[in-house]
Amino acid sequence: LRSINKVVDDLTGAWGAMERIGNTPLPFAYVAHLRTTLVLYLGLWYVSMLSRFGPVVLPGLLLTSWALLGIEAAAVECSSPFQRKPNHLRLGRACSEVAQCVAQTLAESACEEARGV
Repeated sequence: LRSINKVVDDLTGAWGAMERIGNTPLPFAYVAHLRTTLVLYLGLWYVSMLSRFGPVVLPGLLLTSWALLGIEAAAVECSSPFQRKPNHLRLGRACSEVAQCVAQTLAESACEEARGV
């Protein structure tokens, strides 16, 4: 029974950590600063590269911009990992599996106690 208490305590601690992560949004100033800096950098980079090399560099600029903006969007998505969206962690499924494991452990310990082990 002590081992079950330790496991339940560990699960409770992990649950609390996940709730803290899930309830802590990125600060607006961080997101706004990141996006503003990225857009200004890309805009100035476009002007510089197009004036220096002409329109031949446009495909490379567009591809690189798409990649950098995608990384920024992924960073914002990762700020709230436990929502019910396709790219987020399935917390409900994990909780169900943990509940099943705890129930199985409790059932096994009850059988052992009934047998006198």
